[in-house]
Amino acid sequence: MTVEEFVNEYVDIEEGKEKEFFLEHIDTTLYVPYRSKLNLCTQIVNLTTHTETDEETLFWMNTPARALMFKIKLIETYTDIELDYTADILEIYDQLERFDLIDTILSYIDQKELQRFSDILTYVGEDVYENERGIVSFAERIMTSVNNTWNGFPDALVKVETNE
Repeated sequence: MTVEEFVNEYVDIEEGKEKEFFLEHIDTTLYVPYRSKLNLCTQIVNLTTHTETDEETLFWMNTPARALMFKIKLIETYTDIELDYTADILEIYDQLERFDLIDTILSYIDQKELQRFSDILTYVGEDVYENERGIVSFAERIMTSVNNTWNGFPDALVKVETNE
């Protein structure tokens, strides 16, 4: 069932036990393999920590996009609700959020499993930040640059001496 179909069906149901019954009968997955969680979290983090320019890829944090993508990916991964990737992801999010369905849907998924997924997302995000922006990686880039410059110095000196 697509997000639009899900929302339309939910809205058409009268208030009360019928809505609760509808939500309780969403097909949910009890466990997603660690490798799948890691791959999804890596995709989310990479998409929300980098931006492309014409010349290069820049480190650029987009935490609101990360939160949105995380919730949408949880719904897609743990339920039978299908996302239409030809649609605007913000519209998909708003369709669900308009009726407070995101947190409601997530409440029907095993909370320990969601916490594991959230922890992995945090770990991957921290690793990317530390690997790209931490003081150690900064110092390593400086040392590599100095070494490359210094290692190239004798060749440059020879070229100057031989007028090449």
